[in-house]
Amino acid sequence: MLNTTMILGSIPQRFQGSDDMIDTEFRIARGKAPSGCDCSASDMTKWFDTNYHYITPELDENTEFNVDLTGLLAQTVEAKALGTAIKPVLIRPLTYLYLSAGDADKKLQYLPKLIKTYQVIFKQLTATNVEL
Repeated sequence: MLNTTMILGSIPQRFQGSDDMIDTEFRIARGKAPSGCDCSASDMTKWFDTNYHYITPELDENTEFNVDLTGLLAQTVEAKALGTAIKPVLIRPLTYLYLSAGDADKKLQYLPKLIKTYQVIFKQLTATNVEL
């Protein structure tokens, strides 16, 4: 879920301010980062009825979606260079909304913007010859 949040660019306001993607991921997951940010981390939630957890995405009135495939595309190029067959897997829009923190009655208001964001993701992946 954290990877999907990073790809969607739906980073909560308190974690913004770093141009370093890894730094931002640390801010979201742990609340601290090498940059010195000291803010409360995002919640962790059990993945359905398993013993696995995910970083819970946060939705609020300031949520924006800005596609950033930098990390995914770098991993794709690296895997292709190693001769590895790849197929990226994305959390689907409704699942992302359902598992996000925020007002349950307002989550579906993000769906139209989120679908457009996913269309951008698919176009960018297709342009780089990634199998979908």
